[in-house]
Amino acid sequence: MNKFLDSEYLHNGTNEIYKEMWKKPHVSFDKHFIKPVGGLWTIPYKDYDLNDWMSFLKYNDSDFYDISIGKDNIIVKLKDTTKLLVIEDKNDFKNLKDSGLTKRIDFDYETYNVFRKIIINEILDYNKLLPFYDAIYINPNSDDSLSNFSVYTMLILNPDIIDYYTPIEIDYYNEKVISIGEKKMIKDLCDEYKKLNEEVKKSFLKKIDDYQKDDINTLFEIKKELQNIYSKLNFNIYNINKLALLKIMILNIMSDYTENKRLIKNKFTRN
Repeated sequence: MNKFLDSEYLHNGTNEIYKEMWKKPHVSFDKHFIKPVGGLWTIPYKDYDLNDWMSFLKYNDSDFYDISIGKDNIIVKLKDTTKLLVIEDKNDFKNLKDSGLTKRIDFDYETYNVFRKIIINEILDYNKLLPFYDAIYINPNSDDSLSNFSVYTMLILNPDIIDYYTPIEIDYYNEKVISIGEKKMIKDLCDEYKKLNEEVKKSFLKKIDDYQKDDINTLFEIKKELQNIYSKLNFNIYNINKLALLKIMILNIMSDYTENKRLIKNKFTRN
């Protein structure tokens, strides 16, 4: 028995999960955001306290509260075979630090809780963690370095470990569930998407090395090439917006490319 895998989790923002629109988690550090982008962000689902995240936004008078309140929601259940990293207390974070799975950042990130200002300058090394885990459960109170997560979070990194998901309609103003839909399973990538992904990857990677050198002419060529691909797109994948799909596809290709370059660099550095 695993209490984390036995539980269900709530996501605000969609009522469908498509592998074709799954954004691979990656980290792009700046002074405003030091958490990974992508994956599926969820919180523990409790019918007596529907959404800690929405409560947090409301309590902090965030503009995101009004944006989020009208969005769709789903309940997610993970498979028992999920490779789960649990960070529930200070020792869990310390063990990761001692194992070389955290990293220093070269600036002080400021955040706040109710009582004090917190300076974060050490975070999880997501590049090292992502290949080994399907999901990360984080208690934001376990260590100051994780306080910017704000609420208990289950970050799902791999869509294949989602057992099922269920659309749920919630009235956040009155804090009650209106309806719960039927359980759904995530479908495999369709053949049309796979063919398109190979075409985009082939076109994109031809020039990406030059783009990494900040060659403005190459950047223009890449943009022109992608516009050409977009103009020829003729498909209907679950009625997904073509431009949105292409953008996520490129982000995933870039993420894989960057990670492969990092692994190669580390290999030669060790040798």
